[in-house]
Amino acid sequence: MFSLFAFLILGSAPEGGMTVLRTFQDPAEVNEDAFMRMPYSFDFSEDGRLYVVDQGNHNVQIWKADGQWSGMFGKQGQGPGELFFPYKIQVTGGKAYVFCRNGQMNVFDLDGKYLSSFKTNYRMARNFAVLDTNLFLFATMAANSATDIVMKVVLADGEGKELSTLKQWPNDMILAPVEGSNRTTIKAYGADIDIQEGADGTYWFGYGAEPILHQIDKKGMIIGQQRYQIPTAKPTDEEQALYSRISFTAMNGQRAGFKDIPTLKINFEHNKAYFCQFTRLKDQTLFFSHAMGGTQGIAFGFSEGTYTLSNSKSGKPVKRGAYRYPEDTRILARNGRVIGLVSSEEGDFSVVELNLTK
Repeated sequence: MFSLFAFLILGSAPEGGMTVLRTFQDPAEVNEDAFMRMPYSFDFSEDGRLYVVDQGNHNVQIWKADGQWSGMFGKQGQGPGELFFPYKIQVTGGKAYVFCRNGQMNVFDLDGKYLSSFKTNYRMARNFAVLDTNLFLFATMAANSATDIVMKVVLADGEGKELSTLKQWPNDMILAPVEGSNRTTIKAYGADIDIQEGADGTYWFGYGAEPILHQIDKKGMIIGQQRYQIPTAKPTDEEQALYSRISFTAMNGQRAGFKDIPTLKINFEHNKAYFCQFTRLKDQTLFFSHAMGGTQGIAFGFSEGTYTLSNSKSGKPVKRGAYRYPEDTRILARNGRVIGLVSSEEGDFSVVELNLTK
């Protein structure tokens, strides 16, 4: 099912590429019902277990620290402990927090036993962080009107009640509509909003329309920021051509592409976003940019893109690279680690851990 030759179609640019650290066991070797349909996000526990959210199957799969598959938990539904298109996970403090498209946060122990849940109004959240058992950070999109859409980072309590807005930006992805037109125009290689944990236990967040990350402590206070020298430019001819062949699996299971959306127009006259996701390492920060950045539902982990590895103190880039993997593959970064969920011709996924720092 999986080979490095098929996996790494393009793993390098003039300044470097990715290397595979290890491959995790194929779940189908243990349980034929563990076929992954739409893996979406991941996290590691403190004891080294890997948790991958499978949105297509409404569950979470688990691998042991040695890379062997150990099981899965979750079932489809919208009641307490049930998962409805889950798409983000954080494993911390001996618990797994799983956030779903209906705005519900479900909390499980590390073996998948249901503990608690609460509802939020953040159905368009891009990411979240658990600052404390009763304090959460959400990076989300909010639509005040059809033409007034913002990206913001908010604090909420353990019941999902919003406490304050820490930072807000105009949505840089969507351009002002033409009067009398029913078409939506979006920027190519758009910005997205992300939250990541730092090596010192604090958290960082940012919106890729600007090359700045903001630091927050576990009490929800902004305590600093860092500006980065991330290069950007207008999309090349090759990058523009990519939009004509992009396709993806929608939530209804059907294949679709930008060309299949007659009311959508792609604008290539602006510089690409500085990033659409990032992750913090000990002394470095890794930024990703790709064609699906800023698109709700499939924003993270597109199969083709570029990355910039920067010094976290000076903000200067130390390495750049590009990657291209089989269609439907997701390259995801969280808490200093990078995972490839690599699609196969059979429609399944292989799981590998990647290293971009050497």
